[in-house]
Order: sequence, then C-alpha cells, then structure tokens
Amino acid sequence: MEAKLPQNEEQRLAVLRQLNILDTPIEERFERITRMVCRSLKVPIAAISIVDESRQWFKSIQGLNASETPREIAFCAHAILRDELLLVEDATQDERFADNPLVTDEPFIRFYAGYPLNLGQDLHVGTLCAIDRVPRELSTEEQEILYDLSKMVESELAAIALSEAQMHLIQELDELERVAMVDSLTRLWNRLGIETLLKREWEYATRKDSPISIVMIDFDNFKQINDQHGHLVGDDVLKGSARLIISVLRSYDILGRWGGDEFMLILPGSSREQIAMLLERIQAVIAQNPVPTSVGPMAISLSMGGVSVFANQGEALQYWVEQADNQLMKVKRLGKGNFQLAE
Repeated sequence: MEAKLPQNEEQRLAVLRQLNILDTPIEERFERITRMVCRSLKVPIAAISIVDESRQWFKSIQGLNASETPREIAFCAHAILRDELLLVEDATQDERFADNPLVTDEPFIRFYAGYPLNLGQDLHVGTLCAIDRVPRELSTEEQEILYDLSKMVESELAAIALSEAQMHLIQELDELERVAMVDSLTRLWNRLGIETLLKREWEYATRKDSPISIVMIDFDNFKQINDQHGHLVGDDVLKGSARLIISVLRSYDILGRWGGDEFMLILPGSSREQIAMLLERIQAVIAQNPVPTSVGPMAISLSMGGVSVFANQGEALQYWVEQADNQLMKVKRLGKGNFQLAE
C-alpha cells in the first residue's frame, strides 16, 4: 500500500532542498550512527533515509548495497507521516506491506522500526530505521536507543559541517549535477568531483596562506583480488575500504575515487606532521578491520604517497599532484603497505 503524502509536503520538500544533502557522498558522522543501530539493536540493516518527491535516498546504509528505492514502496514514506516510532514486527502480517516487493523479494524485510527525522514544525525529511529479515519485537529500552540515535541524526542535519569548498560546491549544483560528481560504486566523489574540489581547496589555501595536503592512495595487489575472486569481490573491497578510511577523517577532509583502485585524499589546513599521524591511523584501521566481501572478510593493505605544501609556494597545483603520485610510486617500489611523504 502506497503511503499518503504529508499535509505539509510542499514545505517539507522546500526544507529538504535547503539541506543540499541529496546525492552527496557518504560521511563518517552518519555512517557511525547506522553502525551503532546495527550493534545496539542487533539488526543486519540500518539506514538514514531521506524521502524526496519520488524516492527514498540513503545518506547512510549498512547491510545493503542499495543507494535508493522508489518512494511508493518505501517503509520510510509511511514513517514520515507520524511523530512517533513506526514499528512493524512482521511485515507479512501487515496489510500495508505484505505485498510490498521489499517484503516478497530481496531484501525480504520482515521487521522494520523507524523514527521520523524532524527538522522542526513537523517537517519530517526522512527516518533513522532498523531492519531485519526475521520477525521480532523491539523492547522499550531498544526503542529509546533508536530514538536517541535519531536525535543525533537530526543534530547532524541541522549543523552540517563539510569543508568550505565542499559546501559551496554542493550548494551550487543541482541534484543531477551532484549525481555526475559522485562515484556510483563507493559513493565518494568521483574523478570529476575530486578534481573540482582540489582546485577550489587550492584557491582557498592560496588566499588564506594555509597549508594543504594531497595524498594518493593505491590498493596493493588489487588485480590479484579481481583475478582470484572476480570483480564483484573487488567492488566489495573498494566500498568497504572507503568506509574504513572515512571513519578516521575529519568532517572537512575530502576523499574521492581518482580512478580504478586509486583514491585521492585532500586535507585542508594540514601540516606534514598532522598528515603523517592521519596516514598512520588509516594504516591501523585497515590492518585491524578485514573488509567484508561476498567470499568472507578480506585483509587488504594500502600504499600511500603525499605532499603537504603552502599553495603560494610558487609551483602549480598539477606539480604537487605529480609529487604525491611520485611518493606513492616510491612506496610501491619499496614493498607496498606503507606511506611516504615528500620532504
């Protein structure tokens, strides 16, 4: 059964547009919350769902590869009609959802619990939801946990703090233009997006006389992973690794897919010492967390090369990108699984 439209739909959509959040890259502050939902409620799937005119789009989702679904089949389209929790203990026994393709087919939803995300005046832009493939109940304590986490999402939505360059770019682009700058696999900025942001960050750093760091990241033995396990497993490695990397970044750092199995990391205002500490944290989180894939958890390693410079030092931006890439090549030649920064 398709959900009715909220009575304040026009106003709700206007507020949603002002957020400039649709079709933006994944961010750790939202990923952290959906991971907490999965761990705290012991569910395989959790999502921050944003509902626009025709779809629900996931700012963060754990346990599924989908980035969006049509609004007419979205459980969350029903949840935004309420001020309180929407709890469905067994979707096959609920006339609203029993014939829903998300119930009768993959991912075979049975249990759903979702709190509307309220940005004031009953303007529900989406939900924080927990999903399971088996019927279950939700205790009072678990409901309180989900409620508290939904309030954390609301706070993040009310105080989005990307880098100045990212924020200005997102505000300037319409949704279709943003889609063209986001990598559909990893949901990071793609080559066009990361190059555009690099130029803007370089201009900001030049005007402010502040340092900027550029890091090239390459997966070790990635071709071997594809050859042995297939490209779908390789895709799992790229997606899982992207989430691990952003888990240690600041909200205004920028990670993008440069191409293939190579990422670029832009660190505004970062000194050489700060970048070294951050790359050590990236190496640690990668070493300590095998990436989930369809053939089981897979240990990976990364090689990284970078530079930290003041943008007004005289050399052109492209020169420093090449220097970062040269440092990456040095690491590759010296045995991989490490990082090196230009002097």
